[in-house]
Amino acid sequence: MQWSDVEQLLAGESSTIEWKRNVADPEDVAKTLTAFANDIEQRGGGVVVCGVDERTDAEGAPMPIAVGLAPSRVSEIRGRVLALLRDRSQPPIVARLEVVDLPGDPARKVLVFRVDASPHAVIFRHSKHGTHHFIRVDDDTERANGRLAELHRLKGDRPLLMEDIHPDATAADLDRLVVRGYLEGLKLPQQWETYLEPGAKIEGHIPSLVTTRSTGGVVEHVPRNFALLLFGVDPSRFFPGARAVLSAYPGTDRAAARSDLVPDVTGPLPQLIRKVVDWLGVHMGMAVDKSETVTSGLQNRPRYSRRAVEEAVVNAFVHRDYSVADPVRVTVFEDRLEITSPGGLLREVSADKLREGRGVPSWRNEALANFMLRLGMAQNRGEGIPVMVRETRELTGHPPTFEFDPHYVTVSLPALRPRVGGLEALAPPADGGHALLLIAIGAPSIREQVSASLPELHLAQAPPVLDHASPGYLDSVDGGWEAEARAIRDALRAVVDRPEHRQFHLFYRGPVVLAPLIGAIIAPTKPLHVYTFENGRYVFTHTVDKKFLRG
Repeated sequence: MQWSDVEQLLAGESSTIEWKRNVADPEDVAKTLTAFANDIEQRGGGVVVCGVDERTDAEGAPMPIAVGLAPSRVSEIRGRVLALLRDRSQPPIVARLEVVDLPGDPARKVLVFRVDASPHAVIFRHSKHGTHHFIRVDDDTERANGRLAELHRLKGDRPLLMEDIHPDATAADLDRLVVRGYLEGLKLPQQWETYLEPGAKIEGHIPSLVTTRSTGGVVEHVPRNFALLLFGVDPSRFFPGARAVLSAYPGTDRAAARSDLVPDVTGPLPQLIRKVVDWLGVHMGMAVDKSETVTSGLQNRPRYSRRAVEEAVVNAFVHRDYSVADPVRVTVFEDRLEITSPGGLLREVSADKLREGRGVPSWRNEALANFMLRLGMAQNRGEGIPVMVRETRELTGHPPTFEFDPHYVTVSLPALRPRVGGLEALAPPADGGHALLLIAIGAPSIREQVSASLPELHLAQAPPVLDHASPGYLDSVDGGWEAEARAIRDALRAVVDRPEHRQFHLFYRGPVVLAPLIGAIIAPTKPLHVYTFENGRYVFTHTVDKKFLRG
């Protein structure tokens, strides 16, 4: 390109030419180029010239002055604009770029981006203006808005997959009982059968469930694809991926044999989702957190937030790629729940922002998602992932993790993992206050086993104030039990009221009959933390205190 060619482009802005001076916002350049690619006025594309200052002449008419760009900006703008067109436009568009020296100052450059008219309607995700189809109207770039249908007709684009029809589908492929059950539940203004007529919509922004098809001059009613998924007799007949494979493993990987496998779960989408969630309800289980007191109500808690799980399952089915035959895979491990959904991340969605629960809302299957929203089975646009992140973090202390590749998205929800055996919240203070009670009935002293467990329990510095052992057999007939109980009672009374002992830790081995006696002596005045011997070490089980006794 010669400078004379640039001068021709400076003759005036139009529906095919745009001038930019400093290019403070490369997104604005990319947005304008996608509008040229949409070419709603059929001018053959367009050109953006960067490095031009727009002034006015004596009569107020625009007068472009070429000022060029500094060398440092040339590389930045070129790379940024081309990357935006590649990563944020769908389908991606390619711009031709020419760099021309500014006459009289060859160190400064003028950039000329040129795009041809695209055969498809191009959508662009702008960080401030959202995701839209942009068009040129005279010399302005605008959202298509009311001209979107015109743009699609101009491009001859097929409808989106969910709004299209399957060539083999007929009206008989809708389960009318399923349709009736869900539509009557929506309390719509007309009878449910009305909404099985072509063009009848439950809401203005949701396409009709049924449209028409003309074959050999015969017009027939045909369900749209999203209606087949929602209410079809056998959705997987038309979309082989409309199913789930469910697996559960006893460990943290797939090395162990599966404890449960359901290889093929199918059905209308709302029912399919409910089947998966119900199966997960059986396998998610409860976490027993014995570091909490009984009266706190936190000893037995679900390992997963049910709301987060439901949101993850709904997302996997609603936002997956139904042109792919692979199923949704749901796998339960000991420490996590994984859900893998076919279909890579949409170009307009930022992986990093999605992980944080603040990604730009974007739906692959908008008609399906809107209908699920109307059924009350999906969150509003942009709310699902934040709910999943917040609920999981609040329960477990950790957020979900997301993995992306070009063909799949996997979300992993961590399970609640309560402390086992530790009393981290009750670590002995620097000034002491914790005391150990070692009691063994029918066994020798347990000091050795207790001492080995203390570092893990954060009690290595706590002193044993009682080490009572009765290794022999106690006979209730000759008063052995009564004598033993009195001895333990007297020993406990001797230490319980000492002010330097503010909390007691009981390590006990023996018949359960004496345990309530110990709790009754200590718990009314000071907390008693109880431990049991499991798998070669002592582990914390529960706390008995005033709140427990009142409860």
